[in-house]
Amino acid sequence: MVDMVAFISIRDDDRNLKIEYSILKEEFIGGICIIKKRFLSKIIVSLLALGIASPALNSFACTTVIVGKGATKGGSTIIARNEDDNPTLPKHFVVRLAKDNVDGAKYISKVNNFTCELPKHQYKYTCTPQWDENSANGQFEEDGINEKGVAMSSTESTYSNKNVLSVDPFVSDGIKEDSMLTVVLPYINSAREGVQRLGDIVTNYLN
Repeated sequence: MVDMVAFISIRDDDRNLKIEYSILKEEFIGGICIIKKRFLSKIIVSLLALGIASPALNSFACTTVIVGKGATKGGSTIIARNEDDNPTLPKHFVVRLAKDNVDGAKYISKVNNFTCELPKHQYKYTCTPQWDENSANGQFEEDGINEKGVAMSSTESTYSNKNVLSVDPFVSDGIKEDSMLTVVLPYINSAREGVQRLGDIVTNYLN
């Protein structure tokens, strides 16, 4: 399984939203669904039907839904995410306050020891980590919005194949779902910056 991340900058400028969406190509990609107005009612019905049927299908896939303000009656931007995981691992909603990290501060994953250095300043952000963040299961902060109006969902369920993995295999101590939001969302000003930061982490820390 390959992790896919959804970013969105929540701004008042339609053009800016379009730029940020363009990173995701404005279509359904894996578990990311960006809804355009003309398809809104059909997609909602389909998602509801899938949600009702999913227990019978024994599905195990996280999904993000993004509805732009041009598709909502009141002009609101709506983002939502579900997490299909073990029901014995409850989530809770947390607000992380802005702070300055000490020089050389590092993040270390409890899941696979992935390690990266953190920027000096951390923006205020929300997240939904595991109830017991200190367990060996890791934080899995998963989704949230920072003080700059940037939202992140990490991750949605997509899959790779043997041909791809033979060329670009997984790294045992690489960045995984448990770490992505924690080391990206508090340090970005836009969706584009989020994509760039995650890419830089992959390039610089996963040799």
